[in-house]
Amino acid sequence: MIAAPNAELVLTFVHLALFPLKMNNASRRYDIIVVGAGPAGSIAATSAATEGRSVCLIERKPIAGYPVRCGEGIGYKGAAFNNFPIEERWIKSRIRRIRLIAPNGTLVEVNQGAESYILDREVMDLDLVHQAVACGVEYHSNTTIQSIRSIEKQLYVCTSASGDFYSPIVILAEGVESRLARAFGWNTTLKPEDVETCAFCRVKHDSIIDDACTFFVGSEVTSGGYAWVFPRGNKEANVGLGVLGSYSNAGLPKRLLEQFVRRLFPGAAMINIRCGGVPAGAWTRPLVKDGIMLAGDAARQVISLTGAGINYAIYAGKLAGKIAAQAIEGNVVNYQFLKTYEHEWAKGLGKQQMRSYALKNFLIKKHDDRFLNSIAQSLTRKRKKPLSVLGVFLRAFITNPIAFVRALLLFR
Repeated sequence: MIAAPNAELVLTFVHLALFPLKMNNASRRYDIIVVGAGPAGSIAATSAATEGRSVCLIERKPIAGYPVRCGEGIGYKGAAFNNFPIEERWIKSRIRRIRLIAPNGTLVEVNQGAESYILDREVMDLDLVHQAVACGVEYHSNTTIQSIRSIEKQLYVCTSASGDFYSPIVILAEGVESRLARAFGWNTTLKPEDVETCAFCRVKHDSIIDDACTFFVGSEVTSGGYAWVFPRGNKEANVGLGVLGSYSNAGLPKRLLEQFVRRLFPGAAMINIRCGGVPAGAWTRPLVKDGIMLAGDAARQVISLTGAGINYAIYAGKLAGKIAAQAIEGNVVNYQFLKTYEHEWAKGLGKQQMRSYALKNFLIKKHDDRFLNSIAQSLTRKRKKPLSVLGVFLRAFITNPIAFVRALLLFR
């Protein structure tokens, strides 16, 4: 009997067929190098290439987007804001409801105002790389950049085992573990209160609701974080749990996730268990140093309250790639112009992120079960209209007038 092929090996074969590795040792020079082929990196590369620049996209994994460490959720409004078309083949399920479960089991249903989606990130990320290649981007997978250094004015060398890559501009979009930025003076360490240590898995169970994302809070679930169930259709879901770094210890998120799954989905198997950190703090400042730019999780560009970051990564990638391309004038880079990226980010989604960061810090201080239960009780009272996400936070802040006034000041 011939054994069934390993899924990861099949994906690797398909990926290499689509994007053959360029493994010769010849030196290469480009207008712009992007490190990391997640959404931020692939979109940055595409954005720069459509401006007529020569671009190289480098990914350390054999397969872009695999393994997935993400709930895979994206909102229609955010995608529309980014003018980002969501391909039908990416959509695993359409979300019409958000359900919040308080520590005492009280259910609050929230009107999200527009449809959201759970995506197949493995398919989407590969498609985004394919789009970049179609725009003329040179792509290197399974290539780890070991170091980046400035070798002369306006020229960086990115060193890998398969050869050196040269460019006057490098966009680092290498994810939450971003280490290359340290060589240029960035402190990439996340404070314990600004990172969620998370465990993820896939679950199939008849009780999964296919059109609703469900969030669970409380000390019985986790400390300083929450658990979530994001349906992928056909009674399958991404299930995850995050513990705030200041409450976590080695192995705790995985143990809590196992307990959560056993309690909520008795008898279900946990498939594709993954662990990792999710940034939940403020975005990195500065975003640019000379010719080095940060984008996506590497720049901590996420919704601080939840750690979600796909739409933020899309926005940051487009912005970074476009501004990097426009900063090149002949054979010279206007490094001062590159700082436009930070300015545009700050007045756009950067401002939104700082609001969510303030809300997160407030809720951390008030995260005890009694407070959460009281909020849930107030939210379930009869009301004329379905409760919006903003309504949830307004009712939470009413119990703390000083925090409420501070929050209002954020929205000036």
